[in-house]
Amino acid sequence: TNDSQTYYYQQRLSVSYTVSGGGTVTAPTLTRTVLGASGTTTLTTTATDLWVDGGTTWSISPNPLTESTSSERWVASTGTSGTASAGGTANPTYRRQYLLTNPNALSVTRTNNGTSATITGNGFVDASTDITVAATYSQTWTITAASWIYDVTASSIGIQILGDQAVSGITYNTN
Repeated sequence: TNDSQTYYYQQRLSVSYTVSGGGTVTAPTLTRTVLGASGTTTLTTTATDLWVDGGTTWSISPNPLTESTSSERWVASTGTSGTASAGGTANPTYRRQYLLTNPNALSVTRTNNGTSATITGNGFVDASTDITVAATYSQTWTITAASWIYDVTASSIGIQILGDQAVSGITYNTN
């Protein structure tokens, strides 16, 4: 008889995923080659060791995660693909992000995927992080009753209304 055996060189790959910013999401899936065939495994938040054919590529999907919408998403900036090698890990962090709409093109400093940057258009912002807006404030009032301006400072204007009328009309800008 002529029996032939195929041997595969394999590497151990430590796999898991992390969610930053909260939310309930469906776990991503790892696609890898095992014994010459494609296989998939659903990841957990606890590290698990898997065998992968040495030198083959692996990937994790989807990215962004399934629950993502056009205004909220969970996205990983790194760790969703690689090549099997000694001591390999696949542990992407999916950051929860919200869409910041900026129709007035203000200068906004925000954090995206852990990195701070300034934008003047729409962009995603990591959950639970601060944003800074550099803008000129403008407020308009109209005086509809007898009144007088009694104080102007760098950040406010004081108006005395004589009567029950609403204020809506003086323009005052602070820089």
